[in-house]
Amino acid sequence: MRRAKSFNLFFISLVVFVLILSFLMILPFWKTLFSAAVVAFFLFPIYNWLNSRLKHPNLSASLMLVFSILFVVVPFILIINGLTLELVGVYRSTSSSISGASLSYPNLLSYHLDFFGSKISPSYFSSQVMSELESWIFSLSSKLLMSVPALLFHFFVFLFALFFFFRDGEKIVSSAKDLLEIDVRHKQFLEKEIAKMTHAVIYGSFASALAQSLFATLGFYLFGVSTPLLWGVATFFVSLLPIVGPPLVWFPLALLKLYEGYVLHSNILLFQGFGLLSYGFLVVSWVDNLIRPRVVSSSAEMSPLLILISVIGGIAVFGFVGIFAGPLIIVLLVSIGKLYLKYHISLFVKGNTSRGD
Repeated sequence: MRRAKSFNLFFISLVVFVLILSFLMILPFWKTLFSAAVVAFFLFPIYNWLNSRLKHPNLSASLMLVFSILFVVVPFILIINGLTLELVGVYRSTSSSISGASLSYPNLLSYHLDFFGSKISPSYFSSQVMSELESWIFSLSSKLLMSVPALLFHFFVFLFALFFFFRDGEKIVSSAKDLLEIDVRHKQFLEKEIAKMTHAVIYGSFASALAQSLFATLGFYLFGVSTPLLWGVATFFVSLLPIVGPPLVWFPLALLKLYEGYVLHSNILLFQGFGLLSYGFLVVSWVDNLIRPRVVSSSAEMSPLLILISVIGGIAVFGFVGIFAGPLIIVLLVSIGKLYLKYHISLFVKGNTSRGD
């Protein structure tokens, strides 16, 4: 008896020790692995369609890896490059205007500073801002250059993990289902609930956000907004937030255009302001009303508060991939909550029925 207890204690200690070591080994890469799992989850329907025709998991996973690089990684790099060029352009134009001792709106800025009783000149105020901006850019550039080798290594791990998540994804999900010691009906309910809410919240929200950001970016180009790509990316992010959405970006930009046109007595700027305002109400908002109801059913809708918390909290915990991971985790939480309620209600009904009998 003592020998059996000693063996059990030794075995449990060994398992705990191995789990701790495994956790410490995975810890440096957990965000990378989780990011690969999220990307594989989103693109898995495409992999299933491809593999059903090729009947070759390794080839299908390899092709999906190429697809992910071409249509996910490369566009992301191009967007980052475009944003960098636009920010550099803004920095150069602003610094050149300051070095020439003239701002785009010196009279306006002087008026507001005088109104608040400030004796600081606009050029001095702006030069201080640019000095802080220069130091921030230099610090950020240094950190990026130093982290290039680590980023490349994590990118390799990401691609390697993504391949196996595509190829063995169904096996991983099947093993996870086997670990759930619940009734088959409850497993099926959980699976359907997760699929329904994922399709509604994640695919619906992101399809709508992508469409709105594309149309908004086109509008920014058409109506002469500076750095249109930057504002287009901002539109994508705010489109994920419920209640506020894209008007948080295009409405102030339109008002700014109207204000500039009024102050500078420019009919062109007034036309651009009214045009952007009309375009935002009639086109950008219409895109959301067109796409979201077709993708999201009323039975699968989630509280806007939960979506807001999931997006912001996901970014805070996971970084960029948290935009996708946050809502996915909340979907899992809500689905498990529904299963818990369904399971206990069914037990309560059965208990009352047996008492009545």
